[in-house]
Amino acid sequence: MTTALRVYASYHQFNLFETDAEDDLDDGDPTAGNGLVRVNADGDFVTVCTGVQNGYVRVDYDVLEGEPPPATGSWDEVVDISAVFEPPGAGITSPEGDGDGGGLEPEGAEYGIDLPGPEGEPRWWRLRIHARGRDTDPEGDNHSERYLILVWPAERAPEIRHKLTDRTGELFRTGR
Repeated sequence: MTTALRVYASYHQFNLFETDAEDDLDDGDPTAGNGLVRVNADGDFVTVCTGVQNGYVRVDYDVLEGEPPPATGSWDEVVDISAVFEPPGAGITSPEGDGDGGGLEPEGAEYGIDLPGPEGEPRWWRLRIHARGRDTDPEGDNHSERYLILVWPAERAPEIRHKLTDRTGELFRTGR
């Protein structure tokens, strides 16, 4: 079942994180990466790069039992990454958020992504992150920027870049 959230993005990003995770992403080379998502060395802090500098974006997610077939369809960017989170969920916030779901709607959402499994037992998950509309709405006024995050349990694995076609991603990848 797909769950829809409105997430406040700031500084061209929103984050998925494990409690007490450190944002130790290496910012030494701003052009490193795939242009959509970055993961820290521990795998417990994920940054999704947005087209909108500051504003709400729509994030839909679905937790699956296993890996779905790749379907890039109308998405501009699609990347698989691994991350480690402890049930009952992965937090979502923005750099301007307070670490407790700052900017997350619906109001009262305790976590960003609800994950099954026993509390206190972190496990590896595979996330397929889809993005579209990052080039069309830099001010966040038309709400055209959308993300789909498919999540399933899986061992840690290398990143897979299924599709990288938007201008925003190119700017993040190349700096031009």
